[in-house]
Amino acid sequence: MKATIEIPDDLYRKIQVKSGALGKPLQELTINLLEQWLSEKEKRFQELTQAGLDSRLPAVDEAIQAAPSVILRRARSEDVPALVPLLQSLFSQEEEFAPNGALQERGLRAILSDPRLGDVLLAEEDGRAIGMVSLLYTVSTALGAPVAILEDMVVDPSRRGAGIGSAILARALRLCRERGCARVTLLTDARNTGAQRFYEKAGFAQSVMIPLRLILREEARS
Repeated sequence: MKATIEIPDDLYRKIQVKSGALGKPLQELTINLLEQWLSEKEKRFQELTQAGLDSRLPAVDEAIQAAPSVILRRARSEDVPALVPLLQSLFSQEEEFAPNGALQERGLRAILSDPRLGDVLLAEEDGRAIGMVSLLYTVSTALGAPVAILEDMVVDPSRRGAGIGSAILARALRLCRERGCARVTLLTDARNTGAQRFYEKAGFAQSVMIPLRLILREEARS
C-alpha cells in the first residue's frame, strides 16, 4: 500500500511554478519543497510552544461596570499569597472542607503552572485581591466536547453586595465559551440556599446526578 500525503493548494501551486521555471522534475521538486514546508511548520510549532499556552488564551483583563475600581484578570503565580486567604475564608464557611493554607497554595500553583488544566480569575481593587474563581478543564465523552468545572467562587466579605461576584461569574462563563466548553458544572453546600439562588440567576439548574466521593489520601479529609 502506498502512503499518500495531502499537499496544501498554495504549496502545490508554488511547486508547479518552480518546476516550470527551473526545469526540474515535478516529483523531485515536490519532495524538496515539502521537506522545507514541514521544517517551517515544525519551527513555527516550537516557537508557539516556547511562547507558552497563556499567550494564545483569550484576554481577561477588564474593569467591572458595577464597580469601576475593580479589575478582573487572570491570576499569576505571584498572586498565590493573596489568593490563599480568600480560599481559607471560603472553606471556613463550607461544611465539607476546612482551610489549610499549605494545601490551598499547592492547589493554586498546580493550576497556574499549566494553563491546560484551568484558569484562576482574580478580582483586584487598588492592588488587593478581593475575589476569585477557579475553572478546571476536562472533556466530556457524553458531549464529545470540552467542559469546565467551576470552583472556589468567593468575594471578600467587605466587598459583597457590590455586583463583584456576579461580574466574576459572568467573566468566567464567557471565558468557558471562548474556550469552546459545552457545559459548566459546580457544587454548592446543600444548605447554602443563598449560593444556589445566586447561581440559578446565572442560568444554572440542579442536576438529577448526585456527587459521590472516595477519599484516596488522608489530607483530603476535612
